[in-house]
Amino acid sequence: MSNSDLCSISLTRKTYTEETEARGAEPRKRWLRFVLRCSDRTWHLKLTFQGKLQSAKNSAFAQPTQRRKNLESLCLCIDFDLSQLLDDTVTELLLSRKCETSCQPLHLKTPLHPESEYANIVDSLWFRVQEDPYRVRFPPFDVTSSSIPSRHLLDIKKIQELSMGVYRVHVDNIDHVYKEVDRPLYEPRDSDVLEQELRNLERLRDSENVVKLIAAVVSDNPYRTTKATKGDTTASLQGILLEYLPNGTLQAALQTRKSDVPWLCLTLQMTRALYSLHQNGISHMDLKPENVVLNKDNDAVLNDSQEIEARKQNDIWALGQIFSVMSQVTYSAGEQEVLREISLLASADDAPHIVPINTSGVKAAIRAGT
Repeated sequence: MSNSDLCSISLTRKTYTEETEARGAEPRKRWLRFVLRCSDRTWHLKLTFQGKLQSAKNSAFAQPTQRRKNLESLCLCIDFDLSQLLDDTVTELLLSRKCETSCQPLHLKTPLHPESEYANIVDSLWFRVQEDPYRVRFPPFDVTSSSIPSRHLLDIKKIQELSMGVYRVHVDNIDHVYKEVDRPLYEPRDSDVLEQELRNLERLRDSENVVKLIAAVVSDNPYRTTKATKGDTTASLQGILLEYLPNGTLQAALQTRKSDVPWLCLTLQMTRALYSLHQNGISHMDLKPENVVLNKDNDAVLNDSQEIEARKQNDIWALGQIFSVMSQVTYSAGEQEVLREISLLASADDAPHIVPINTSGVKAAIRAGT
């Protein structure tokens, strides 16, 4: 009896994907995801076929729906060697007609349907096992040793999608913003970016005009092979919970061109916030009106800091561009003059570093270069 005979396979819906060289061409790569359950153990897998099935004598090949069904049928027929599957992650089985490094012949536990695209080549298929490099990576998070508060994913109730992977949520009947790891169009780097943002916001917890971190959002590892034990304190990071700022973005304020917006106050607040980031060795690297949010008092709050020790001059230039737009919407000649002057200074090729703000006057102070 095969060691996978007593296992069950659950195909993950809407995960069949193809990679083609041109529209209408046969895919050069196709894959799907599924879950393999055996007794009290669970593995998450990705089955990938590399290459083409088109016969040299026949240019016809199956349509997308049939190609998906053929790969699903092949998946259900494979005799999986459980000893080769990787625990607590996503195991990728790479199939091809060529034997490359560390490959093995593919074995089936049940025969394929004769009309399957793979029926004529299945005896010459090889496979190798690797960790799926494109899996959604959930960073580990120790809820007992971390100084950052945590909330379980089950506590998060999504109310409104604000942007891709960002939601307004209810937690204990309070509005917050939730940024999740498993976002649409996910790329492996996204996990690193969110993890870095979590560390940055923890360092900036006492800084003015920077969005406040409420908690890390955690759960058990979604790819866990065996059930968690009582003493296991390591969870996986699912996202971060931030304060919800109700008055929208600076971009929206610029578009409305309201006469009562305190543009110079916003200038001071944004400069102060950016100074705080730079003092902590953090750069924003995506500074734009959409990433400046207004709180209930209409104070400017920086959102979405990412990179540490990155290009601070880029931040200063971007801040100057925002001030330039603000100068075009203000109805005050005095404000307009100050905003234009600051914008020109910040946008110069040798833009100076930011220094602390004297809030008693209109001094978005930018120090002459070092």
